Amino acid sequence: MTTVDSEREEVLAIATAFRSKLDHVSKDLLPVQFRYFPAGACESTSILLARFLELGGHPGFRVISAPHITNDQSEVWYSHVWLCRDGLLVDITADQFNMGFPSVIVERTSDWHAQHETVEVPTAGFAPDQMAALNRAYEVLLAQ
Repeated sequence: MTTVDSEREEVLAIATAFRSKLDHVSKDLLPVQFRYFPAGACESTSILLARFLELGGHPGFRVISAPHITNDQSEVWYSHVWLCRDGLLVDITADQFNMGFPSVIVERTSDWHAQHETVEVPTAGFAPDQMAALNRAYEVLLAQ
């Protein structure tokens, strides 16, 4: 297995473990944006997953947003957020769109993700109370 393959496998294992924590935690213990996880929770989830990956030995993931995605079938506009580092994409909430995505995506290429214009989400701009709520959520998830 090449270094690139082993890195992908390690990140996949960490992302899968984190997704499992989110799937099994009582949503009442988390901030309101997690109430219908994975729907509506992609930004907060990505921020927390980046921290989890860093603690797992994989720092440097950037939070990426596609702010204006169109669902061609119904002309619905929505946004989505995932992680990226050195061409490795990590998305553990794409399954919210009911388009056949797995619950955990860790890939070097994704046609669906690549088709959207993206921007990096500057997490330093979050209000202190937002970050405090995410920090509490992170502690709850670590305890799982």
